[in-house]
Parts: sequence; C-alpha cells; structure tokens
Amino acid sequence: MSYKQNENGYTGEARSKALLSNDFWILTRSVDADSADIIVQEKQRSKEHAIHNRAHTPALGYVQSKYFEGHNQVKIHRNYVDDPITPFRKGYFALIHTNDEHERHVHYFFTAQDIQTHWYFNDKKDHYCFSLTADRDYSEFKNLLPKAIREQIQSGIKDLKYSVESLIWRDFIALNSNTRCLGSPAGQYILTRPYGCPTAIYVAPNGQASPLDPRKDLFPYSGFFEWGYNGTGPNFLAISLLAHFFGGDIPDNDSIDALKYNLISHLERFNKEDIIIDSDRILRALAYVPDSPVDLNSHPTLLSLYNEAQNRYKKYV
Repeated sequence: MSYKQNENGYTGEARSKALLSNDFWILTRSVDADSADIIVQEKQRSKEHAIHNRAHTPALGYVQSKYFEGHNQVKIHRNYVDDPITPFRKGYFALIHTNDEHERHVHYFFTAQDIQTHWYFNDKKDHYCFSLTADRDYSEFKNLLPKAIREQIQSGIKDLKYSVESLIWRDFIALNSNTRCLGSPAGQYILTRPYGCPTAIYVAPNGQASPLDPRKDLFPYSGFFEWGYNGTGPNFLAISLLAHFFGGDIPDNDSIDALKYNLISHLERFNKEDIIIDSDRILRALAYVPDSPVDLNSHPTLLSLYNEAQNRYKKYV
C-alpha cells in the first residue's frame, strides 16, 4: 500500500469516527477484516441497561470508511457487500469522504443495499465502484445529517440482530426437530381433531407415530395447524409438513404455496374421519395435479407435470 493510500485511509477513518461518535460507541478490530474499518454499537442508556444487555446478542454495525480526491475511484469488494443468505449484507455501511472546491468536508453515506443499487461494477465484476461524474453525482447520499445516518444505522443493526437471532433459533429448532429420515420410505401424515383441537401426526412406515413439530422458526405464528381454507393456519401447516417431509430442508415459497393451494386448503375442515396425506398426495400437490383419483396416463399434460415434480423432489420421495 502506498504512502498516499495509507494517508487517505487514515483520513477516511478519522472523519467517520468523528461523524459517528456522538451517537455510537466506536469499536475497532486489531486487524482489518471483512472490510469493516469501524464497528459501531449503540450507546447504552445507563449502567443498568448495559448490565441487562449482557445476556443478549450484541447489536453491532459495520462501517467501511474511504477517502478520495477529485474524481478518483473508490472500490469495495463484492464479498463484503453481498450476502450468501440474504439479498444484501445487513448492518453494513460505507462512509465515503472528500473535500469540495472550498476544502470543506463532504461525506456520502450508503447502506449495502444502496451500494448494490447505485454503484457500478468494475470490468471483472468483483468490485462495486464509486466515482463522481457529470451524470453520477450521488446527491441523495451526500452530506446526510447525523440524525439520518444514525437512524439508518440503527435500523440496519436491528435487522442484523434479528437475522442472527433467527438463524440461531432456526438452527436450534432444526437440530431438535423431529424430521423424517430420508433414507427410509415416507410415511403418512394424519390430520385429526381430538377434542376439537386441530392436530397433525406423522406415522412412519414401521407404525411409530409422533406429533408434527410446529416450525415457528420458519413461520412465527402463535396459532394452531389448520386446513380446509386459505389462511394463516393452513400456511403454517404447509410449512411445517414440508419441512418434515423434506427431512429438515427448508421449503421454498413455491413449494409451500403449491401444497397449500392444491391440497391443504381443499381438505374437509371438520371431517369426522381422520385425513390421511401420503407422499403421492404431497407430490400431486407440488405438481399442481388435482387431488382426486385421476388416471394420469389418460391426461398427458398432468402426467408431464407429475413427472417433472417427481424428478425435482426425487430426493424426498
């Protein structure tokens, strides 16, 4: 790294700290890792509040600081902005500094989503790039007031904290949920109402039965499983049933909608007899094939849809 680059790096970091220090505690790492020059934490309101939060997930934000002169280009590697799980990296921000023609301090503030949307790629498409031109002045991100920056960082920190806690909770549920073993044939799901309480039970091929776990980690809901209409309860059942049927794999929205709209919402809600759902009924729903005793060989279009679904979900059938 050149002398000038070192100097610019120090200038950018110093200005960012000065801009953020009124609203956040400023933390630093001993090494420059994951493109986060500055780590920010919301200031605690009191000593008691700090003690109370000891047992909570730390709420942190990550700020990349840059300083440039004139029309020089600023680059941030895609790996620092993009996220393998979510559309963009939550809790990550960039503060870009420069001087105007009168040597007054100027700053630009971006969230990771802003960088993805408003910056441009280099030729290798491995860096997001920022530079000022006549057509690209980034005026909406220029010299934002400290209050606006604070609110965006607080919102990003909150989103990141929620995502981390959700992943921890999801991993815990996944490790402790009773999902079917994909190495064995699929059993049957029994929908029943003992004492009027809607209940789902899984019966393995060997006859062993267990209640279907409600996957509140995948769909936060305080109600019960339901069926026979299009609503929240049936959606909760579809998600939980597929997560079990898929052996713990998380179902996508297309699969959930297919099972809900093509099967669960059409079941008799207050049927006196137990409702039995086997793997064939699930596969038909995922294939958008009617839940009725239709001879698929007599309907080429439906047979094609069924075969496509069989191929797509062969890991689970």
